[in-house]
Formats: sequence, C-alpha cells, structure tokens
Amino acid sequence: MNRVVTSKEMKLIEDQIFLSGITSEELIEKAARSISDFIENKIKDLSNKSILILAGSGNNGLDGITTAKNLNNKLKKTEIWVFSKSKKITKNLNIIKKNNLKFRIIDSLDEKKLLKLKEFDLILDSIIGIGANFPLRKDTIDLLDNIGRSINHKKQIVISIDNPSNLDSDKGNVLTKYFKSDFTLMIGYPKLGCHIAFQPEIVGNLITLDIGIDEKTINWKFPKRHLLDKKWAKKILPKRPLNSHKGTSGSTLIIGGSINYPGAAFFTGSSATKTGVGLVGLMIPNSIYHIIAKKLPDAIFFPIEEFKEQVPLKFLSKFTSIVIGPGMGLEENTRKFTLYTLKKLSDNDFKSKKIILDADALNQISSEKKWWDKVPGECILTPHFGEMSRLTKISIQEIQKNKVEITQEFSSIWNQIIVLKGSNTIISHPNGNLLISPWSNSGLSKAGSGDLLTGIISGLSAHTQLNSFDSASLGVYLHGLSGYLATNNKGVYGMTSTDILEKIPEAFTEILLN
Repeated sequence: MNRVVTSKEMKLIEDQIFLSGITSEELIEKAARSISDFIENKIKDLSNKSILILAGSGNNGLDGITTAKNLNNKLKKTEIWVFSKSKKITKNLNIIKKNNLKFRIIDSLDEKKLLKLKEFDLILDSIIGIGANFPLRKDTIDLLDNIGRSINHKKQIVISIDNPSNLDSDKGNVLTKYFKSDFTLMIGYPKLGCHIAFQPEIVGNLITLDIGIDEKTINWKFPKRHLLDKKWAKKILPKRPLNSHKGTSGSTLIIGGSINYPGAAFFTGSSATKTGVGLVGLMIPNSIYHIIAKKLPDAIFFPIEEFKEQVPLKFLSKFTSIVIGPGMGLEENTRKFTLYTLKKLSDNDFKSKKIILDADALNQISSEKKWWDKVPGECILTPHFGEMSRLTKISIQEIQKNKVEITQEFSSIWNQIIVLKGSNTIISHPNGNLLISPWSNSGLSKAGSGDLLTGIISGLSAHTQLNSFDSASLGVYLHGLSGYLATNNKGVYGMTSTDILEKIPEAFTEILLN
C-alpha cells in the first residue's frame, strides 16, 4: 500500500533527501521531468496544443516553471502567468528569464485576461502547493474562483501539481468549488488532503508520480497511514484450502431488521453470504421472517417475537462474528436488548468474537453516558457522519472539516475500530493505524449500500485468518470495488444496492486477477 503523507511529513521527507546529498534543484528537476513525461504520454497531438502554466512564488510554482522549460519546444505555445506580490518571486523569475520562457506577472485578473485564459488547451496549476498556510486570504480565494469560473472543462484540461490550489492538502477542505482539476499529480507520495477531499470532484483523477525516493535513506519513522489497493487486498484475502468445510471459514450472525426496514436485514445477510463465510445466521423479528427467508435461502434463521432483554443468547457462542444494528429501529425495548447483548458479549466467554456495531445499534448506544465502557473493546463501528456526530457530540460540519483527526482521536479514546463512511471512507485503529479507501462514487449513496458494507465486513470477520481491522479494511475495499463495477454496468443514476450486491463475487475475482 502507498503511504499517505501530510504537508509537514513531506517536508521532513524532503529534508532527509537533502541530507543524502540531493539538492532542492535536483529534486525539482526530477518532479518536473515526471510531470512532463505524464503530459507527453497522456495528451495526444501535443505539438498542436498550447499550455498555460499558472505559477506561484514557491517551489510548487517552480515545479510548473521547470515543466514549462521541458515542454517549451514540444507544444504549439507555452506561456507562464506568475501570481505573486511577494519579493520571493525573484528566484522563479530568474529561471523563467534564463530559459527565455514567455511570461506575464499577474497582479489581478480583468475580463480581458480571463478571456485570454480560455485560449489555451492545457492549464497547469502550480500556484499554491502543499506548504501553503490555510485558510488562504480572501483575495487569493477570489482569484482562484475567477480562474475556475473562466475555465471550460469541455475544451480545456486542467492539471494540478501536488494538490489543486484551492484545496487544503492536509484536511481536504475546499475553498472554492469552481476551481477544479482533471488530473492531480502528487509528487513522490499521495497527499492526505487529496484523498479525503470533501468534494472529490475538485481533485479529478489522482496520480502519484514516482521521483525515485529511496526510503532506505530516510531516517524517519513514517506515519501508519496508507491507501488501500488491489495488491494489498489480494495479499490478505483469506486462503481457501481444497479440503475446506463450512467451519473452516467461520460463521457470522446478523441481528437486525424490523417491519419498517426488512431490506436492511436482507442486504446485510445477502452480502455476507457472498464473502466466502461458511455460515450466515440472521436473528430477525417474526414480522419479517417470511419476507426474508424466501429471498435468502443461503442463511439460517432465528426468528423472535421482538427484540427484548429476555431473548436467550446462549447460541451466540456458535458464531465467529456478530453484527448488531442494521434496521433494528429505536424502540426502548430494542435499545435495552442491544445494551443487554453488549454486556453479555463483554464476558470473557466471548473475548474471541468479532463484533460489528452498525446503524441503529450506534444510535442506541449514543444516548448512554460513557457508552464505550459498556461495549467490548475493538469492535468495528461503521458510522456515517450523522451517527459519528451523535456518538462524539461534535457537529457534522466539524467532523467533515477534521475527519481524520477526530476519527483517530475517538478511535483511541473508545478503543474501537472506526469505519467512517463516505467518499474515501477511512478506517482507524486505536493504535494509530489509518487506512483510506481509494473509492469515491456517488452511486454508492443509495439506500441499502451501508448494509451491504456491514454484511461484507461481517462475513470477512468470520474468517479466523483476518483480524478485525483487516476485515473492516478489506470490506471497505471490496464494497468500493463492487460499486465501481456496478457503476460501469448501470451508471451512477440507475444503479441500486441490488446491483452492487450482484457485483460482490466479481469484485473478489477482480482482486485475484493479475
């Protein structure tokens, strides 16, 4: 998996590179060469294209200027617009002049300049890099907003270096929605803000460019933060010996469903059956038993009159993993049942069980004072932003602005594994490990999609070969890949959770392919 770094961490990495004998100028040349190579390989008929480099006064601007030097004789037209009122601009201007590159110094953008901007085929954004202080000044935000409004994405291709200039490269906050990139080229390592951007459309296609960083020369402990990928998924996918029996791959029990939400139990159970787990059980109310049993013959059932404290729970010991919550409802009896069940699961007899708390189980415990003391340690919690807000008592807006910091902080405080759902879902372990999903897909924002994720995680958790953190992370990757495959087939408008469900087996096959 690729490491994901913040701006400060990237600065520390660069300092270590400089200590190895490589100069800043050499590193910029390497970055510019990788950017130039990308453009030459990606853009067809380059000799008939024109490029405008939007450059700031820092090293990000210098990356763009050096790229312009590399491409100058390979395009129909190359021009640099330098944006800065700072004296720091001198170094960049000297390099521009030394290489006889056409340029303008831009103090402000009037209508005439904005019309001129529309004449270029390619726009290379190197105004503000990962070293900038956020939030930006209002005049800078207005500048980016005006540029963004003037770009015609149907005719022009925008490429950003390291991060779009309007994106906080650490927190993913967007300062103006109009400035968008078609490609963001991250130099050396993926940048955290790009992969957790609250509006992923801003970053476009994310590409990490290799500039030959030798990690053996870096005397620094990297953060435990990575991007999920296919190679990793294939490596940890549970093996299936030819002499397997249904006990080999474990068993999972799903407790949930109600007369108003029968689909939640169905989607959770159905997706679990497609993960290679040996046995799936469902404890559901009698009121929906006949609905679900007809549609899900692969599972066994434990129908009950209603969720209440008196329900016998001895059979829980038969299952490797247990899910509580999908579609249960918020009735008082159901809340008491959930708390009673969690108390039982905290006993030593159940220490080996992997517990997943989803949806209404999260809403039920959130009203309890210090609820985390009433829940077994290292459960897998799968909140969306609303549920996370109820659990933390922090506003949704604040969590969206600081989702990595808040998720990691509370994962540690609660001693729980948190799967914070959304575009580029993040998975946090109490020990500080953080994994980030590469998937951002509006087609997944459909009723039942979260239940599918819970079912996939529950099925994977039943495998003794996987720990809870790996089960949650692999589940997130498979869910995102299934959604991607469904999107290719049905499109983001027409696809449903049923379409995603049907693509789960294909997602497993896709991971196993070379």
